[in-house]
Amino acid sequence: MILQGSVKKITYYNPDNGYGVVKVELDEQSLNLLLEDEFDDSLLYSNIITVVSMFVGLPFIDEKYTFEGEFERSKYGLQFRSDKTLKSVSQSENGIVAYLSSDLFKGIGKQTA
Repeated sequence: MILQGSVKKITYYNPDNGYGVVKVELDEQSLNLLLEDEFDDSLLYSNIITVVSMFVGLPFIDEKYTFEGEFERSKYGLQFRSDKTLKSVSQSENGIVAYLSSDLFKGIGKQTA
């Protein structure tokens, strides 16, 4: 299953190996995919899901990703375990500002970006 969405919270990230747990707000297309597939799970109440994956670098809030994997139950509840994670390049004004004002570019704040 392939889902797309924006990171809304970083629950855990290990910089040594890239393992991360994030809360992702699904885009409309991915949410519709779950509804069309009649994804039947009483724990899926909203368009925000927990994703467990390996990230190339620290994910940032509002970054968009494409995740490929499957839902699973763990002791922490329903999670989407992603085997393949790709960061989407945002071309919106907010996306570009978030990227340029991130920790990747020291000294550039939101106003300069």
